Amino acid sequence: MLKRIGEKRINNQKVKLSNIEILRFISILLVILHHVAIHTNWTIGLSTNFEFVRDGMILSGKVGVDLFIIISGYLMINSRAKLTSLVRTVSETIVFSIFMYIVAIVLKINGTVFSTAYFFKRLFPVIFSDYWFVTAYVFMYILLPIVLPFLSKLTKKDYQRFLIIGFLVVSIWPMIALNKGMNFSYVILFLYLFAIGGYIRKYGLRINAIVASIAVILLTASAVLITYAIRMILHAPHNTLYQLFSFLGWSGPNSWGENIIIWFDASPFPLVIAAFIFIGVISLKQYYNNIVNFFGSHVFGAYLFQSAPIFSPWIYVTIINVNRINGTLNRLVFSLGVAILFVFIGIVLHVILEPIANKLSGFLLKIINELSTQCNEFRNSNLGFINLLGPTIIKITFSIITAVFAVPGNKVLEIIIVSAILMAMMRSHHIKIGKKLKSINWSVGIIGGALYIVTFLPANYFNTSLISHIGLVLISFGTFSFAIANMLNQLKNEQNQNGEHLGFYDSYWKYILLYSTVIFIYFIAYYPGIMVVDSVNQWNQIHHAYPWNNWHPIGHTAVLWLTSKIWDNPASFVILQSIVYVTLFSYFATLLKQYSGKKWVGYLFFVLTAIVPFFPLQAMILVKDTLFTYAFVFFGLALFQTVRTHGQWLHKPLAFVFTLLSVMGISLWRSNGIPIVIVMCLLTIIILGVKKYWRLIIIMVIAIISYFVISGPIITNFHVFEPSKTESYGMLIQVDAGIIHDKGSLNLQQQQYFSKLMNNKNIASYQPTNIDAIKFGPGFDAKLLNNDTGKFKKESISLIKSNKIKALKAYKAQTAILWNQNAKYRIGTFIRDKYSSFVPVSYFLTGSDIEKYNIKYQMFRYDSYWGGFSKLHLILGNWQAMFKIKSVQYWFLPGIYLMMQVIIAGWLVAQGMWRKLLVILPIIGLAATYMLAIPVPDIRYVQPILLYVFITILVVKMPNNTVDGSEIKH
Repeated sequence: MLKRIGEKRINNQKVKLSNIEILRFISILLVILHHVAIHTNWTIGLSTNFEFVRDGMILSGKVGVDLFIIISGYLMINSRAKLTSLVRTVSETIVFSIFMYIVAIVLKINGTVFSTAYFFKRLFPVIFSDYWFVTAYVFMYILLPIVLPFLSKLTKKDYQRFLIIGFLVVSIWPMIALNKGMNFSYVILFLYLFAIGGYIRKYGLRINAIVASIAVILLTASAVLITYAIRMILHAPHNTLYQLFSFLGWSGPNSWGENIIIWFDASPFPLVIAAFIFIGVISLKQYYNNIVNFFGSHVFGAYLFQSAPIFSPWIYVTIINVNRINGTLNRLVFSLGVAILFVFIGIVLHVILEPIANKLSGFLLKIINELSTQCNEFRNSNLGFINLLGPTIIKITFSIITAVFAVPGNKVLEIIIVSAILMAMMRSHHIKIGKKLKSINWSVGIIGGALYIVTFLPANYFNTSLISHIGLVLISFGTFSFAIANMLNQLKNEQNQNGEHLGFYDSYWKYILLYSTVIFIYFIAYYPGIMVVDSVNQWNQIHHAYPWNNWHPIGHTAVLWLTSKIWDNPASFVILQSIVYVTLFSYFATLLKQYSGKKWVGYLFFVLTAIVPFFPLQAMILVKDTLFTYAFVFFGLALFQTVRTHGQWLHKPLAFVFTLLSVMGISLWRSNGIPIVIVMCLLTIIILGVKKYWRLIIIMVIAIISYFVISGPIITNFHVFEPSKTESYGMLIQVDAGIIHDKGSLNLQQQQYFSKLMNNKNIASYQPTNIDAIKFGPGFDAKLLNNDTGKFKKESISLIKSNKIKALKAYKAQTAILWNQNAKYRIGTFIRDKYSSFVPVSYFLTGSDIEKYNIKYQMFRYDSYWGGFSKLHLILGNWQAMFKIKSVQYWFLPGIYLMMQVIIAGWLVAQGMWRKLLVILPIIGLAATYMLAIPVPDIRYVQPILLYVFITILVVKMPNNTVDGSEIKH
């Protein structure tokens, strides 16, 4: 902000005038001193001397504000207002507003928690006047195109008359006729101060620095003494002067206060003092210093940092609290130290956040230019309203209606975001494509629209107001279809464009550094790791002479065992996961940046996988789901690289080894992984052939053989306990329980069988989101199922056939989290945390086996290990609390993203792009295994579906036939 500065050319380079930058520094110091004074309830150790110091500090803030505006007038009087400067100011304010709100949430300042409504307010701080100074400044700036020509036409004499009359109107009259609150406008005051700065510049007004210093000292002393005198008068209501004040109407509750001279923004004292300071400094010898100029260009950050709502009163009252300091001089020195510290903190934050603000500024300017172009087209169009404005209004209306339909709870911020996304998708790109491809795009768009409608429909959507709901569905269906078709046209237009492939490893190591920093913070906060009952069971298996069990895949238990041999501490496994997390996600982010052709895609991926706590936190948990997800994501990337390079990428030994590890991980770390590998092996042979892709086929064959060796001879020879059949038949058990719970019809044979398998108490605890309540409930007879699985399957299928509608309803409830954004899911498992002291044990084996092998599982106690940095843990916990809100978790459900991948897969099929399709098929296969066999209770099970969206982006951007040799090395 206020970056238009005095410049001079030195060696053909523009150099900022450091006199101006010093003034900026002084002004913000004065503003912070003012804040120290007004936010501190100074009642302790109050003396006359201290009253003078406190009043001087209060006066300083008003002087600082006036000084800022005078600087603007001085620098801009001979130029013009620039849109870029205004947008940059607004952008910086928005970025600081949101950043400081996040800080308030993380630190739980005054119990602050995330609120969509308040976040929306912080997203528009200028409109809602979060920073009153910036709001007034922006409105003043908007008026400059009118004010600057007016001032430039004034003669010196007219300018002087204007300033004199303005002084009487803006400053003197409001002091005499003061009513409650402000009876003048900040914008008018700022325009007058702007005019003062302009006059100083235009007519070269100068003054001796010593004279200016004396004037500032005398004026400050006068203001403080007059304030003291007024305070004495108003505290003694029976004296003569008080009677005069009463007669003039200056003593009422809505009139003069004891600090009117130093507090009132229109007071003549701060105005004149600011003018003398400015003229005195600008009259000094001009000099140029890069360090001073650097600080001056970033000093606005200090104002935005310490003036932020919520944060500002907290930092001054709770953290600073000058009442702790005794003695007038000590308090003054302490306040100066605080002011200097805050200035430098603000400068550092401004340097850090400036790139984000610049990106936002560029984005806003792009939107403004686009709107300007649209307006010009509208103005030049013969059928403007019909051809441009009409369709635009329809698109906006339909986008908002669809967003209302898609967002549960009518969350305002989310409706705006969804509307903006739909509008972006419906932009006309004027792309010339063939009729056949156009028909394909529209066909896929219509199918996609139908899929998204189903994705957003609540179960009871048509229970009431049928006609209006049908209308809403039809509008949303049309909007989705049109948006998808337009986007597919754009994707086809761009898919043969090669991305930027230079500097791959430069970007990769940058991401390595960023991800490593994030994961290290989590590691020292959550040391030695997050143990859950599943991981405690595995921890017991590898530390005692108990038989292993395959309830949680022994492949995962084996990895845990190997890391414990290096360091017998859960942290060793967490370190392994952290290394995989950093390596994999850095590689993924770099690929996105290089091959998507869009830098923001890589940034978005980093924000999602590093800043959103769910992903780094998963690396701290000792469960199979995390390693399985990493393996699955790398397999997708390996498929992308292999298909893109026609098999040549796997010629690299490192690529071959990592791909083999990932495919074996998919096979061994979760029970639904092996069918995906088998199907992908067959499809690879059919679609790609053997000649160029034999290495990929060999990898999958090795993984398949390894799985069957481990699940056969190894499990048998080492007496590994297999899981109960209740795991394999989980979906059928849940559907059966749902039918019975919903009062389905059962014949006598079914009644007899299911009454033995599940008693009434067991059925009463049925919930679609709690898959353990039935099969592990006290009334469930697992032996009956395990001893004769054929009987169970026969009775289950019979029950489903006789209750088709209720079976479909139960099945939909079990799979809803996969495809329905309005699905109910198990709350609380999205983000897991450490137990407070110990982790209990789950007993997966039967009582007879536990007794036979004398198994005595032990709970895991955190107090046996160093507990990490508790304060850092608390800060991260506060940050995570933002994401525990269901309205936030809603966007992490897989439905939206799965539908996107299904639509793209269908689009590729329609165009016969089988090679590209092969890369997307694994994630569709993973979703299919959930839909067929595994009741999914919570979000963490489907983490790969969300991440695979970015692989789909890579696939769409993949060139069809070309192989760039420079790409293969990655």
